[in-house]
Amino acid sequence: ESFLWVVIVSAQPDQERDDNLEERHGRLLESKGNIVVISSMSGRVPGPFSVSYAAAKFAVEGFFTSLRTELRLRNLDLPITVAVLGYIDTEMAVKSVGNKITQKPSPKEDCAQRIVRGGVLRYREVFYPYWALKPTLIYRELLPDLMDQVIGYGYRLENIL
Repeated sequence: ESFLWVVIVSAQPDQERDDNLEERHGRLLESKGNIVVISSMSGRVPGPFSVSYAAAKFAVEGFFTSLRTELRLRNLDLPITVAVLGYIDTEMAVKSVGNKITQKPSPKEDCAQRIVRGGVLRYREVFYPYWALKPTLIYRELLPDLMDQVIGYGYRLENIL
């Protein structure tokens, strides 16, 4: 039996609701399920011309990272897998950024397989495409100014400005 966990985020903390976390999500806990979160590289390395999208993805990652820690501290076995995705060949992504960046999209079918595999194996994080994302994150930490310049080279400014 599978369960879908819907998260309702409130700006106002509700201590009573937080105290009932295990009770409210008991079926998911009983099923030994886990949460798979779809995020984006924009939630790790913000790029230009997508401020609100990057802010939303940073918020999503912050929320689920905090929730993961809280679940662990409460000794609740509910793993959370965060899928950090790059440019994927979906209609929405291609329509949104296809003419604005020089990068080619990665296949959505392979992406879906990686996400499912990561969730089933209860990985903490899944990066797709790994070869493009993981090095960028490492270099971003070591050489942030250089990476800002490199990221900027990937945009077709004539189609944006």
